[in-house]
Amino acid sequence: MQNAAQSVEAVVPQAADAGPHTLPGWTRLCYSELTSGGLPLNWDWSQEEVRALAQRARRVRIQSRGSPEEAVVSRPGAYPIENIREGNPIGFGRELGEGEIGLFWESPSALLLARLLHVGDCWRDHGHKEEVCRLETNVYWAACNGQGLHWHGSVHGGHLPPTCSWNNNDDTDLELYVDAEVDSDALGREAQVDVLVRDLSGTEVATLRVPVHETIGQLKKRLCGRCADSVYTQRLMHSSKDSALEDSLHMRKLPQPAELQLVRLQLDSQLGEQLLVPAFNGDVRTVEKMLRNCASPNEANNDGMTPLMMASQSGRPGHVQVVRSLCAAGAAKERKTVAGATALWLAAAIGHLEVVRFLVHEGADRTAAFENGANPLHVAAHHGHLEVVRFLCVAGEDLDGAMLDGGTSLQRASQSGHAKVVEFLCEAGADKDRADSAGWTALLLATHGGQLHIVRLLCTARADKEKTFRDGSTPLMMAATMGQREVLEYLCSDGAEKDAQRWDGATSLHMAAKVGHVDVVRRLCEAGADMGRALLNGMTPIFLASTHGHLEVAQVLHEAGAAVDVRTEAGATPLLLAAAGGHVELVRWLAQVGVPVDAAQLDGRTPLLMASEAGHLAVVRQLCEAGSNRDLADLNGWTPLLRATHSQRSEASPGLGFRCSKDLEDRAGDGAVAAWGATVIGADEGDGWLKVGSRYLPMVLQGIQVLAPIDLGG
Repeated sequence: MQNAAQSVEAVVPQAADAGPHTLPGWTRLCYSELTSGGLPLNWDWSQEEVRALAQRARRVRIQSRGSPEEAVVSRPGAYPIENIREGNPIGFGRELGEGEIGLFWESPSALLLARLLHVGDCWRDHGHKEEVCRLETNVYWAACNGQGLHWHGSVHGGHLPPTCSWNNNDDTDLELYVDAEVDSDALGREAQVDVLVRDLSGTEVATLRVPVHETIGQLKKRLCGRCADSVYTQRLMHSSKDSALEDSLHMRKLPQPAELQLVRLQLDSQLGEQLLVPAFNGDVRTVEKMLRNCASPNEANNDGMTPLMMASQSGRPGHVQVVRSLCAAGAAKERKTVAGATALWLAAAIGHLEVVRFLVHEGADRTAAFENGANPLHVAAHHGHLEVVRFLCVAGEDLDGAMLDGGTSLQRASQSGHAKVVEFLCEAGADKDRADSAGWTALLLATHGGQLHIVRLLCTARADKEKTFRDGSTPLMMAATMGQREVLEYLCSDGAEKDAQRWDGATSLHMAAKVGHVDVVRRLCEAGADMGRALLNGMTPIFLASTHGHLEVAQVLHEAGAAVDVRTEAGATPLLLAAAGGHVELVRWLAQVGVPVDAAQLDGRTPLLMASEAGHLAVVRQLCEAGSNRDLADLNGWTPLLRATHSQRSEASPGLGFRCSKDLEDRAGDGAVAAWGATVIGADEGDGWLKVGSRYLPMVLQGIQVLAPIDLGG
């Protein structure tokens, strides 16, 4: 196949700028206008004339319309020209295997040659379908080749929608030629025809000069620009006749000069409401039948969804033709759903490139935004639809256009992790350091989400690694806070400042220590982060680990050289903060590594007093076992016992509850209490209970004495 592709370079005419009738030595038979909303098959000549031209030709040529270098050419006298002579589709009644393609076809592109392959006895299976076997409705059908050339109208009972595509997916307008030329004098005499169109009142609608090979259907499209009627509500007829002319009728068949009458039909809104379901299902046949019956294309459901929106939001191939038909019927492209989505927005959201391309070509507003300000480019970037993003950017969409929250397409793609979209937008010149109204840049978003591949792309594109969030956090701080170790390692290796400080003095190491990300703390220590750098209140990272009970983090910091016998500006030690937080294991470890258990802060409060006040019994016991002085008072005279008693009173207000037995849970049914500070007379049972009448009061709660004997004197 490759040899065949190389040998044809001298055969293919070099006519990149040539029009359809100026390709030297060739005559165009047919062309497609699918991508602009037209028909898949537009014949320049009648089928009798096509067969007559084929009798004088030896080769067939299929090329991309407007790009004649994208072409395949049959070898002289091969089966393609024979098929056309007989009025059959190219390849009718035969298979074309991979090893045979080079025997019958030539092209500079091996890929295009591969598109011609067709296998399976499709002609026997579908031969009873007349439209499948006629050249007029089926130029080429690469059966059983999912990536092959398909060029036909609606065939197989409507199950195969109109298609014109090299690869059976992305529509591409094509042209069909044979290597026979029409007599130039005859062509000149028949080149144009004058057409006068009047309405029923006799008023002139338009006077046109059109090519003789155009059809009534194409004339209707021309009239759309002269009146407000769609092609589906126009009926053209001879002034002297009542029957409407068929859309496929060529202008050369009309009496010359042609005088036609235009009948304008009214749209049916009730029938239009029924369009929603077939449009959503991609049922081309039903949609076009309803449009020909004048169904209104702009009726909407309760959500504001019109048939055009229904078709645009589906990714199935059949919906492209539905969209074209609806637009040809006058569907409103700028109409919005209740939430603010247009048909173009919906197509961009699901990545339906062909629908997006068509709607933009038809003049749809590329900037029409959703209720949150997201336009089609934003939503395509958010969902990672690269080809849609590329097309919209090439079409002129603003790369840095912002949503209501200030977010850009690059930020949306970075947050969602779509690397190819991010790479394209960076190369296209999108602002990499722009922040939204909350302060998020693309790099901060990628870091927050742990999108390492996006972080690499943005840093390679020279995004600012020190650009801060609104609270002053850099991307490295964000990675430390979120525990994104791999992202943090990459940022460190790429030169991010490890000891950059936020407004409160916090560094990346502070943030990781506070949250308890052990691996991140270890990596920062290995990278040389400053373990002694303090917050504005004097706290180093080990204070934050102690405050929040992260024992392993404190141990990693200590092993890396962080001091544990340090104090804040208020005089607190790591052990005191751990005791206040109730972190018993951390208290035990800090005491073991030498932090004084009775080291008080400036107001005189010791770790034992702090734990007693907070009611952390396990910490109190641990400190007592470690030798803490139980009688040390703060500057206000509070001892651990007094502080604990006061705390118990506050929590059990208004007093100590009576029990019916020596069971703490067996409270008196009437809710009776002994008020705090009151004197109670009873019998000390010697087992921690005071008997008062028939009831009992506990003398100790949670290890704290709440009833103390007093000497009443003689």
